[in-house]
Amino acid sequence: MKDRDEQEQILCRAHVQSKYAYAAEISKQLEALQLAMVFHTIIETAKMYALEVKGYLTRVLQDIINGETDCDKLTPAYFASIKR
Repeated sequence: MKDRDEQEQILCRAHVQSKYAYAAEISKQLEALQLAMVFHTIIETAKMYALEVKGYLTRVLQDIINGETDCDKLTPAYFASIKR
């Protein structure tokens, strides 16, 4: 009986661990999906303002590296208004 109880405990622990691993993997996938959605939104918004996407993203990243902290100055709408 003792052996059977130990085996059941081992199986139960393995099952619980696999559930946690599955939940962690789903969480990573959701984070990746959310990040992809953010990039898609930024790209589509830049297109909506008739910006060249690669140029826009390059300039935004350069501005961030150079210390720009005003998020309003990093939006596609701002770039379209000043026609950089």
